[in-house]
Amino acid sequence: MPLLSLPLLLLGRTRQGEQSTPPVRSWCTVLMPPLETCGGLAMALRQQQLRPVHLRAEQSDRGDWLAGLNNAAELALVTPLWHHQLQACSSAPLSVQPLPVPLTLDLWLLVHRRDWCKQPELEERADAWAALVNRCIGGA
Repeated sequence: MPLLSLPLLLLGRTRQGEQSTPPVRSWCTVLMPPLETCGGLAMALRQQQLRPVHLRAEQSDRGDWLAGLNNAAELALVTPLWHHQLQACSSAPLSVQPLPVPLTLDLWLLVHRRDWCKQPELEERADAWAALVNRCIGGA
């Protein structure tokens, strides 16, 4: 059952004296979550001639992302909410730009068909959970 679909953006540091990040160039490095969590997105970035750089599994907070953006990557692949959270704790200005070919992050609830049929309340709970997820991370 689909729960949420979020647009993905490229976030980069704005250089001093410039209004926005430089345009996306072929094979620039893009910071992403650990490979285990987003292999499909990494492949989609490579198809757009971008080079994914993954955080390690234990790196997940804003500080890790900002450090990676400062040291390991030119851009970061983010949702709109993550962009706002990173901007709020960054000492340097950050700006967003669209991907050359738009991508979305799709969140799904997977339930075995047998369990879905036996427990009709799962659909009601899934709808409530989807609404909660949308309120928490779908905005901004």
